[in-house]
Amino acid sequence: MSETLLFNISYIGTGALTFFGFLKKLRNNNLLWVLGILTFILGVTGYLLSSSSVGLIPERLSYLLFGPFIYILVYSILRRVYIKIYNLEPSYDRHSLYDVDDGRKLNAFDVCVYVLPMICSFIIPVLTLK
Repeated sequence: MSETLLFNISYIGTGALTFFGFLKKLRNNNLLWVLGILTFILGVTGYLLSSSSVGLIPERLSYLLFGPFIYILVYSILRRVYIKIYNLEPSYDRHSLYDVDDGRKLNAFDVCVYVLPMICSFIIPVLTLK
């Protein structure tokens, strides 16, 4: 498997999850569980394929496939904390600090719930490259 393909799988997967988060499609707990399991399986599969006995993926790149899982994990944790504190779903509008759909002004934690997972999921796998 080529390095370019691994980067594409990781970044397209993370980008798609980020896009769905912005569209408020990740507000469903069952969907988050399913996506969490699927993205974890993707990461573990990449890790196993990089083992010395299989060697299909360069070991240093196998961690890139954990990017989508990192996004789901960080987003889910921040979302749960947000719901506990504010008793409503986090929201994000890229154009202003007011969400028309929810009819409310956004706060800094709203932005953090969406931006922090994106940053973590793109940066943490890259930091693991040797």
